[in-house]
Amino acid sequence: MAFMMDKERTSGPHEQDMIERVLRDPRKTIEHHERCLMEARARGDRQSEGEHLGHLGLTWKSIGNTNKAIGYYEEALVIAKELGDPRVEYINLDNLAHSWACLGNAEKAINYYELALLPARKLGDRRSEGVLLRDLGTSWRHLRNTDKAIECYEQAIEALKHLDDPTYGFIEQILKILRKNDEEIRTRK
Repeated sequence: MAFMMDKERTSGPHEQDMIERVLRDPRKTIEHHERCLMEARARGDRQSEGEHLGHLGLTWKSIGNTNKAIGYYEEALVIAKELGDPRVEYINLDNLAHSWACLGNAEKAINYYELALLPARKLGDRRSEGVLLRDLGTSWRHLRNTDKAIECYEQAIEALKHLDDPTYGFIEQILKILRKNDEEIRTRK
């Protein structure tokens, strides 16, 4: 089972335990997953290999080496696609998108967010779809493309409105501000 670092995006006690281990001693966590990765490869266990690659990506990102993390996420993504696991594919695409966003590359982040929407939708995971659309809107905002940002935020609201998701109200506020700013700019022209 792959996971993501920030606690609002985790899905169970295994992920929480992993986060606590990474925060306590990331080097030991890296050593552990490198050892497990070698063992998984020796057994030909592609699922475990993908899991440990994802864990290594997460750990490297948590200690500030986002570029190294991206390499692990890319390897894990190849395996997820090979195994036909849309959930793990979505997670790795999302991790790649967030990593590129952290590096300030909104174009690459947008590409990975858009790719991540496909497996999220295939799974029928409206919460993940809404969060991806929110993040996609934020990336478009960074590129100063207000129309695309508004479009993504509107889709995010649609995906999240029946889920009692706390980000719903936040997205509504961003959308309201964007529309107001966009209207002011258009009336000045």
